[in-house]
Amino acid sequence: MPSAFAASSWDSSDWAIHVAIAPEDAPIKAVDAIDTALGKYREKTEEAVAETMTYSAEDLIELGAAWYLPAQDMDNIYKKPSRLSKEEADFLLQEGDYIRIHHNPRRFPAVTQYDWSLDSQSQPNSVVVDYNPSKGFLVLNKPPECIPVHATVDNHAENMAACLKRANPDLDYVVTPHRLDQNTSGLITLATSKTFAAYYAQLLRHKTASKLPTVNIDSTSNEESDEQHVSTKDGGTSSGIHKVYRCLVCLVPPSTTDEESSGPSWSVDTALQKLQTYAKDQTIIRHYLEPSVRAPKRFYASLPANATTTITSGKTEAGWAECLMRIHKVGDVCALRGNAASDDLAKSLWSSAKEVMPPTCQAVVELEVELLTGRTHQIRGQLSAEGYPLVGDVPYGGAEPRESSYESKYGTTLALQCCRLNFLDPDIRTFQTKKKGNINKVDKMIPSKGWNEYELNSAWWTPILALYKEAMKRLSLEEMTTMAALDIGLVDSAPRMKQRTSSSVQPESLPPQAILSAGRQKYVLVKSIDPNTYSVHEWFVKSASPQECGGPYHKDVARDLVEWIEACGYKAVVTGGGRILYQPDTKRALVYGFSYGFGRGDHARAAKVIKEWDKDMDAAYDDSPDLY
Repeated sequence: MPSAFAASSWDSSDWAIHVAIAPEDAPIKAVDAIDTALGKYREKTEEAVAETMTYSAEDLIELGAAWYLPAQDMDNIYKKPSRLSKEEADFLLQEGDYIRIHHNPRRFPAVTQYDWSLDSQSQPNSVVVDYNPSKGFLVLNKPPECIPVHATVDNHAENMAACLKRANPDLDYVVTPHRLDQNTSGLITLATSKTFAAYYAQLLRHKTASKLPTVNIDSTSNEESDEQHVSTKDGGTSSGIHKVYRCLVCLVPPSTTDEESSGPSWSVDTALQKLQTYAKDQTIIRHYLEPSVRAPKRFYASLPANATTTITSGKTEAGWAECLMRIHKVGDVCALRGNAASDDLAKSLWSSAKEVMPPTCQAVVELEVELLTGRTHQIRGQLSAEGYPLVGDVPYGGAEPRESSYESKYGTTLALQCCRLNFLDPDIRTFQTKKKGNINKVDKMIPSKGWNEYELNSAWWTPILALYKEAMKRLSLEEMTTMAALDIGLVDSAPRMKQRTSSSVQPESLPPQAILSAGRQKYVLVKSIDPNTYSVHEWFVKSASPQECGGPYHKDVARDLVEWIEACGYKAVVTGGGRILYQPDTKRALVYGFSYGFGRGDHARAAKVIKEWDKDMDAAYDDSPDLY
């Protein structure tokens, strides 16, 4: 085996292979180096993992999943690897050159279902809403399937910008001045000229807090909201860019433990009334986003004691970001239990082969939301923190994975759409600039008094709700009342199941609360759901070495535990993971880290479960975001 490949960090990452070219291998074609690295990696990895590696070196280069950095730049912190193109497949790599190979790239096949050509606006599968070549912008309706706006680190071929360029060869310039999440749908603006890109970027940069004079907001251009407030003719304020989102949220009872305070009993009615009050009073909903690069993000109603309380430009000195939003409209409640129409609604909304409805979800309701700041995952995180996760949102509680082998890289169909987009139409002005004695004419755009206004009348879930409402009309009031009373009721805090459909459970056969393996091992946190009450019955923690669980991933750690719980009649849900450093001799356990597949676990809860399992155990946790 070539020494360069032997020295590579084979086990350092589940998503990439790192290779430095050894003297005896140089020079070597890039495609050959990648092919050799793939072969060596397959030999060293688990058989089940190796079988999933179906891409050739040529495939990975074409997808943009291979990166290169010359040897002379390895120690230069200002130099970054560049993506290898198809034209560079035969490029000769020299001694010390570095390549990074994303051997299992994320794929976004839904891009092939749509027409990306600019002249296809009348076609049913077209994504083009408006094209203004004179001003240099495009407005698209991003499909609901998982499609990135721009290239990802392991795939530059399957995204909106790349599809537009392939379908329109004359379109030389396409940039994305703002973004939507991969599984968020709706209206988005793209620039087809540098002049408009600069204009739109200026709108995004110049943000003030004129709508909220007592709050200092500094939104950054990101995935969900970018706004600038400008004066209007009547002396009020408006937004240079204004966006409204339509979303479908779950009405889910809060998860409580014995030690948590018991407030007013939860019901669908009280959950709905809370949303209606927010909308009626135009309440500014405020949370604080924990400074972390990991997902899912954590949103808190108040700053923790260890966070700096001074807000400067929307952020604390410690990096906590202030998140502000408003709810404008609340739709009708659609129950998910009690009759055939509700059952069909649940099946249609959670129709993916990978996810199911959260077991405690009782109803859904459609909202229209305005963001006053723009933070990563803000709508998803804030609504989840309020108790209203979005339909289909696995990381934030709006769906449950069907199997413990679920991995977060597989995008779900998320019930979130940018349904309204307005921005100030630009006027083109020509300015003269003088540089080195030469006078040049430069076109610049400035805001006019006119607006570009776009609106979508429906989302992917709109026809599903329409079918439900039609079916409900056909049910007599007596049938509706009887079924609701038998099943859950719209005002009952705990769903009641019909006696004839009750499930048999065996609590005495459940596994111990904690199953720990000595040393530093991956762990998962699992909750068992009682199928009769839809409430959490018990929490479980398991850590294991790859040899014990049959594989190197968190899904392997979870597999046997999930099967054991479900064999006892309960639904098992993996809520997160990380690592546990367990020292049985000293009876100490430290919970920390995160899971790429399940997200970061609730380490505090995991430590508590371990303590309940063994009263003498010294169980602690560390939520530091940089620990793996």
